[in-house]
Amino acid sequence: NVNKLIEDGLGLMTLRGNLIIELSLRISLLLIYWWTDEQIAFERVIQKEEWWLYKNPHTPADLVTVTTPQLFWIVAFIPTAIFLVVGTCQRRPKDSVIAFLGLTMALLLNGIITNGIKLMVGRPRPDFFERCFPDRKPKFDGVTPLCTGDEDVIIEGRKSFPSGHSSWSFAGLLFLSYYIAGKLQCLSAPPPKSMLNFVAALC
Repeated sequence: NVNKLIEDGLGLMTLRGNLIIELSLRISLLLIYWWTDEQIAFERVIQKEEWWLYKNPHTPADLVTVTTPQLFWIVAFIPTAIFLVVGTCQRRPKDSVIAFLGLTMALLLNGIITNGIKLMVGRPRPDFFERCFPDRKPKFDGVTPLCTGDEDVIIEGRKSFPSGHSSWSFAGLLFLSYYIAGKLQCLSAPPPKSMLNFVAALC
């Protein structure tokens, strides 16, 4: 009994130590993500014959089909809730913690990589014309647009590619898909059970 208590105590200390390291790493990645999100993207030259590509109507961020807060509910909070439910039902809280750590790592690395590509590519959004010229009266110095719109809106308008909504959804929901597939033993169960589990995961 004494040896068992010592082993449990050492295991708990190791888990706590690992959690501190893991959480510190994620805080560092979050700060890097915030820093990249505030940077100004490369300003690529838009030739005058290209402007028709960027003349779609501008939709404010709070009126888009899926807003950023809604996106994070979908890719972060819903998977976390599923991890908690599964871990509680299986009485394996450590499993929920590991899944949560994996999800947060996937999302943070995705955010940093996505922002890095956005900054290097600097592709304008399809509504960049209205971001740059809200009155729809363009002014140019050669090929350089003399934008009259809100500076923050214009800066954000040069971060079109790759799509943040797409990459966040891919990272979060793909991780959730792998998690569910693992719980259903889609890759480890012998056929035909593995195939039935795979179909269940798809549903």
